[in-house]
Amino acid sequence: MKIINLNTTFGNAYSPVTLVISDFDGMHKGHQRLLQEANSLCEEDGTIVAVPLPIDKKEKVITPELTRNKLLQQYGVSKLFQLSKEQVISIKDLLTLTINNLTVERIIIDENSSIDNQQLTKSRDFINFTQEKQIEVISLPPLQINQQRLTTKLIKQLLASGQVEQAQALLGRPYVVIGHVIHGEKLGRKLGFPTINLGEIQAYVIPKPGVYFGLVGIQQDEYTLEYWNVLISAGYRPTVAGKDYLIEAHLLGFTGDLYDKQVNLSFLHFMREEENFSDLDALIKQMELDKRNGERLANLVTHPKNE
Repeated sequence: MKIINLNTTFGNAYSPVTLVISDFDGMHKGHQRLLQEANSLCEEDGTIVAVPLPIDKKEKVITPELTRNKLLQQYGVSKLFQLSKEQVISIKDLLTLTINNLTVERIIIDENSSIDNQQLTKSRDFINFTQEKQIEVISLPPLQINQQRLTTKLIKQLLASGQVEQAQALLGRPYVVIGHVIHGEKLGRKLGFPTINLGEIQAYVIPKPGVYFGLVGIQQDEYTLEYWNVLISAGYRPTVAGKDYLIEAHLLGFTGDLYDKQVNLSFLHFMREEENFSDLDALIKQMELDKRNGERLANLVTHPKNE
């Protein structure tokens, strides 16, 4: 997939194209439906171009840029036109930079897609541009799952309340946080439960504090992940007067050094709330119970094939 910044002139090198416009945060089933529609309509020589709409810089995301781009490519996107992080864009700017620079055959868009709280499909600029250029517009209503309208906001709310299985149903895959293993205080090792500490999590939507069962994929090379079952502790560690939100994981049955390794941490099941124990002995007793419960859950999990 070729990535092109939306501040250049493209000519007609990529025509005819089908533009798919959305924020693509989460690459959830609603986004997947837009891309499936594009694939079903494009002929063999057609080009699918994804145009991610800007997301408020203050917003936490479900899928950071690299993860989003990988998923877009998996769904058949051959070109990605994206804004630089510094660009501020209006609906008119977006249309000028895409439609005026490409031979656009059709646009596929979620009917609720917006810029600066202005709905694109109801924007006079959008209507005039597409009518003038005789571009077919396919506006799809939000996907309904279990009588709920699927939105990125809904998935964020589910994660914030620890409902990771419900979030997985809407994403079409587990919620994953990717980062490098960093040095921590090594408290888990002292308690008999060594953990990896995940760095670079600031951009992610953080799940509700608590203990989760999940999987960790350890990056072996560009294409290979080695999977292990894990207990995930996400939260503030009140028993030891922790202040910052941390994500730590105890790999079941693993021994070794993973410092500086990149890992993919999948949240599969919420096990219990974060607790403030009276002392470390009470914490250790609960961790032993968590481990036994995690080992039972591990018997039900099939590890993904290497990616």
